[in-house]
Amino acid sequence: MTKLRLVLLLCLFVLAGYFGRPWIDQFIPGRVTKKDMPELDAIYGQSVKRENVIRNPVIVVPGMMGSKLMDRTSGRTVWGVFDSQSIDVDKPDDVRLLSFPIDGSNLDQFDDGVHAAGVLDSLTVNIAGIELAQRAYLNILRMLGVGGYRDQELGLSGAIDYGNAHYTCFQFPYDWRRDNAYNATKLHQFLQEKKAYVQAERKRKFGIDAPVKFDIVAHSMGGLVTRYYLRYGNQGPPSDSNVPELNWSGCEDIDRVILIGTPNNGSAKSLVSTHEGFSFSIVLKSFPAGMVATLPSIYQLLPSGPEAVVFDEQSGQPLNHYDVETWDQRGWGLLNPDQDSILQQLLPGVDSAQQRRAFAKAHTQECLERAYRFHYALNVDASPPEGTSIHLFAGDAIPTVDTLTSNLEARTLSPRSKLPGDRTVTRKSALADQRTTGNWTPQLQSPVHFRDVRFLFDDHFGLTREAEFTDNALYLLLEDPLKSSPARLVQPR
Repeated sequence: MTKLRLVLLLCLFVLAGYFGRPWIDQFIPGRVTKKDMPELDAIYGQSVKRENVIRNPVIVVPGMMGSKLMDRTSGRTVWGVFDSQSIDVDKPDDVRLLSFPIDGSNLDQFDDGVHAAGVLDSLTVNIAGIELAQRAYLNILRMLGVGGYRDQELGLSGAIDYGNAHYTCFQFPYDWRRDNAYNATKLHQFLQEKKAYVQAERKRKFGIDAPVKFDIVAHSMGGLVTRYYLRYGNQGPPSDSNVPELNWSGCEDIDRVILIGTPNNGSAKSLVSTHEGFSFSIVLKSFPAGMVATLPSIYQLLPSGPEAVVFDEQSGQPLNHYDVETWDQRGWGLLNPDQDSILQQLLPGVDSAQQRRAFAKAHTQECLERAYRFHYALNVDASPPEGTSIHLFAGDAIPTVDTLTSNLEARTLSPRSKLPGDRTVTRKSALADQRTTGNWTPQLQSPVHFRDVRFLFDDHFGLTREAEFTDNALYLLLEDPLKSSPARLVQPR
């Protein structure tokens, strides 16, 4: 067994050298890239030591696959730890466990027993007794720890002994498979619970009833959940019969929002994932497209900018990727005939391939319509009220797929053009840039009124490893004198 471990580690190092990519650092515990760092203690030490009611507690909102998922019935980990007891995508029962039901169940009211059980601070993979840890959100939690924020989950678990120090950081775990607007209602419940907890702690420690406001640090899709909550609060998903009022009710308890790599205009990578499946790492089995395409949230990551994203390879004509007939004709996602084996696992009681396809088409249409309404609600041009500011950290140094070509006969999606980004989200998407080729202006036109924007030079997860991120995020949370200022650097049309 020892020899096997050595061989596996050697293979990882060889692959890293061959591809020349930094992903190997994420899987070797303790291995980090040496980089000059500012003396954070010298800069923020005084702020960190001052425990008072002025500092807002922080809520961490992760992105897609950023929360651990557990099966309430069996107690098994559905997502977050991978060992001999983990789910196996080759087993029908396990496929159904991680997939989202496509049998016509109400997308908001159903309960399949799977629930969120904490933010995925690190992903543990056990191979032949070797534990490899990918630092998913650990970098964000470390940054907050440097700033003196005490994470409730880590404290209660005993992972870190905070002594008598109060908790000032909370992880918001949510079922990332579900509708993002639905999860915004869960964020509301979470905030009210933590608000009562912080108020009680402040009363106990300081003897005062001080109003509580939170700051939010949100990565990737977590930024979309947060933005929807700011605008619409607890109103739930938009529908034909339920058009939520843009009342900014979520801002009542929110002071500052830090978005990191959020796909505000979506990501072409999400469309490819619904068609080709998803590979989280080289040491894990790929998730088949039929599994990925069941998730309502993946459709809400589809490109949503003002210009066409998918083009027919033969004619060059743009395609409507929010039209279920396009998916049906092109064989995308659940409507790819090659995914019928997955449909059989998802719908074991349906014997007819035609009936299975009908279920798949109805589910795809519902998810597409929800995604369209979700992005429409987010793209209404409006400024948040005075007292809430939005800040963006985005990548713009790596060529990132922006548009795709679709081959009808081969049923393939291929990169057509790239723009600067973080390999997952383009700079243009992070900015929610609404400028078009025929109507371009030097000034950014965006429905998101950022107070400021900072660009980093790393990939989607690497953004939080950057020293520039840690330093600037701590400045915003601890020292920025413009807190609660209505000033904007971006003024959209």
